[in-house]
Amino acid sequence: MTGGRAAPTGALLAGVLGGVLALGGCGGGGLGKSGPTLSPEDFAAPSGAQPATQHTAAARDESSGEPARPGEPDPGPTPVASDAPSRTPPAARGTSRGPRLISTPGEPVRSTTNADAVEAPVLVNAKVGDINGRPIYADEFLEPMADRLRAEAAQKSPSEWRTSARMNIRRQLELLLSDELMRAEAIASLTPEQKQGLRAFLQGFRDVKVRESRGSSALAERRALEDTGKSLDQTLKEEEEVTLIRLTFAQEINKRVNVSWRDIVLRYEQDDEKYRPPPTARFRLIRVRTDDAQAVALIGASLEGGDAFESVASRPENTWHSDDGGLHEAVYEGEYTEAEFFGADALNEKARTLHAGEWTGPFELGTSTCWLKLDGIERQEIDLYEAQLGIYEELLAERRSSEWRRYINRLVDRARVTDLDAIQDRLVEIAAQRYGPKG
Repeated sequence: MTGGRAAPTGALLAGVLGGVLALGGCGGGGLGKSGPTLSPEDFAAPSGAQPATQHTAAARDESSGEPARPGEPDPGPTPVASDAPSRTPPAARGTSRGPRLISTPGEPVRSTTNADAVEAPVLVNAKVGDINGRPIYADEFLEPMADRLRAEAAQKSPSEWRTSARMNIRRQLELLLSDELMRAEAIASLTPEQKQGLRAFLQGFRDVKVRESRGSSALAERRALEDTGKSLDQTLKEEEEVTLIRLTFAQEINKRVNVSWRDIVLRYEQDDEKYRPPPTARFRLIRVRTDDAQAVALIGASLEGGDAFESVASRPENTWHSDDGGLHEAVYEGEYTEAEFFGADALNEKARTLHAGEWTGPFELGTSTCWLKLDGIERQEIDLYEAQLGIYEELLAERRSSEWRRYINRLVDRARVTDLDAIQDRLVEIAAQRYGPKG
């Protein structure tokens, strides 16, 4: 300071910097040893000197031996006049500080190494569409049917396999669509009390799983993975979806379906052939060549002697289904006395005269001698009392299915669903790559 006034800031900084550089440039001497003295004027460029080229990055200052700060220009060697004082401290003269690093702009060097892939690309996973905002991934969708697709690939031609895979994938897509839409609709229609009850139910379900695993959540998780291949959280999510779908089914479908007693009676009458089918006549026929007199006599003697007709009809002499004891079954309609049981009128005439357990013969039929017996007439009629429960369940399933389709169609009309045909085509192609027949 001079005259009581503060020195300018620039002078103070120059003085401090000069002192630091003076200490750092001493040739290993300690305090009190003499060395070169630097002043602020030593840092000024001499008159007529050319400005130094600026270099950035980690270059070292040749005058001080200190590394340049990142982002600050590197002054580099400054040309000076021959009579200018040296700005390099004595201890630093003749000492190499390493190579200077200089960045030179230009075009990057292009690699000549072949960058082609060493293997063909493999599809790891793919999103194939959305159903009501829920993404559908190929892995998640195809994994449950992977074993079946692989097995069919070993048994069917490529075209047959693709047709079967397309049908299976379409069926699963439609089920996924209906489940997702019904789940979303159920969530949207739940009251606060129902939501609280659902949470309590799911928490109770989780508690049961943990309790079955001796109170260990980790063990419950491991058991879920071993039993179903899914985590406990995934199992809970599935249980939630099933519960919501059942709730929607009960609220939106079951309440619209009704089966009355009149509906049951009408269905019983419409399915008359199912519940009152035509009767079946069971005959046994023995046919022996007439020119084989010995065989004719043997068969006649056996029947007259009281041998069972079925046993005699099983002998090799019989040329009419001896392996089955000469059995012939014929379904007929109308009156028994007017029905046709065989293709030959002569046999039909003989058959119409028989009652259950009776036989007739011998009689001539072309070049054969025959014996015919009526074992019995079977009637499998089911009365309305026995059929009513089956009819009720049948009608209930039909009407639920019909109502379900109408309900799902209404949901699809207002939902955000990717084109199912496009999803199906994409999944079939991915399945063909992974599981389809090769070659």
